[in-house]
Amino acid sequence: MFFKEEINEELLDTLIPNIFFEQLLPIMDAKYLRIYLYAYYLCQKDNAYEWNNQVLAEKLGISIDEVLDAWDFFELCHLIEKHRPQGAEVWDFSVEFKNLKRFYTCREKTNASLEKTLMISQNEEYQKMYDKIESILGSLVMSHHRRAINEMITAYNLPKDLVVEAFRFSVHKKGSYSVQKALSILRIWYAEGVRTVEDLEQFLLEKGDRYGLYKKILSFLGEYRMPTKAEEEMMDKWLDDYKFSMEVIEEAFAKSISIKSPNMKYIDGILRNWHEKTLDLNLQKEKNREQKDPTLFRLNILEGLGLEKKNLTSEEQEQLRFLYEHFSMKEILMTIDYIKKLNLEKSIVNLYRLMQHPESADIAKPIVNQQTQSIRKEEIQELLTQKRKTKEELRKEELEQEMKLFYQKKGKKLK
Repeated sequence: MFFKEEINEELLDTLIPNIFFEQLLPIMDAKYLRIYLYAYYLCQKDNAYEWNNQVLAEKLGISIDEVLDAWDFFELCHLIEKHRPQGAEVWDFSVEFKNLKRFYTCREKTNASLEKTLMISQNEEYQKMYDKIESILGSLVMSHHRRAINEMITAYNLPKDLVVEAFRFSVHKKGSYSVQKALSILRIWYAEGVRTVEDLEQFLLEKGDRYGLYKKILSFLGEYRMPTKAEEEMMDKWLDDYKFSMEVIEEAFAKSISIKSPNMKYIDGILRNWHEKTLDLNLQKEKNREQKDPTLFRLNILEGLGLEKKNLTSEEQEQLRFLYEHFSMKEILMTIDYIKKLNLEKSIVNLYRLMQHPESADIAKPIVNQQTQSIRKEEIQELLTQKRKTKEELRKEELEQEMKLFYQKKGKKLK
């Protein structure tokens, strides 16, 4: 019987052919290098079957997406082959490491493939695509990355504008400038049935993706680019604050056809104007709805004042009728709340007088703490003064003398 002394596994050697350092190391990303070398080392261990992509990611302190991107790159370079069981998760596959010496024996074939890649890249359409990609990435696309992109275009018969969109999406939405990440996004889109830019727009809109909405809105201007931060905030305002649908936004762009050079600020002005008019219209509808039933209007006021059981005099009934004709329920309830905060007598007379004359000195008492969140006198006065302009037209001579007195008092205070 013959055998060797057992040696600690950590003291053994892992052999890597020189071809790896000559042809592969110069073009390999540092993060990919860590993944390749560590996995290559693990595959020679007795417990290699216990390892998978998730465990590898945790061991190296990186994300599972980065591990998957690395395997995509190595597969394109014919360094590995994936073996995924049917129905398995996207990350659940075995990795077969190919013999690195094949790169030496097949060097002529590899060089020929590289020449073909470079020749394709010199094609005018391809060059335009790479110009756009490099503009998005802010850096040059290296030859081995061009080869990976070209191979994917050929394998999946992808249009070049869709490839550009994948890089835009990767940078703008995912915050990744990795070529492999963009290619991974393309594979996901392809699996979802996306074959053209039009398919992509529909896909993103169905997913409710904000990036898709940005693209759709900018396309109304005939622009196909990433929005600026200011444009994003502007579009978020239309969608979130104004609650406008895409149909409404598209209509705003349609209204700008008569303008020689419409821009986002011009559209923002249109939508802001529509939003303000919508608020006014809703306020008027609310007022009409509240005052549709005079009996309910009266009951709400009496309940607010705590006078549900009070028998009203003819004067009080006349005052309620006046309030019904000239003020909304919202304004009246605000004033009732103001009366309570001032500890005034909760009466229809006080409500009527304060609604007509918020500046009345005989019933207005100073607010103890002006720093509280309570409704301020100035706020109600401003609101009611605005409404009194409408009442002047209705009452004319009846209130003319009272308004003169009010402005005289106000003028003295200003002095």
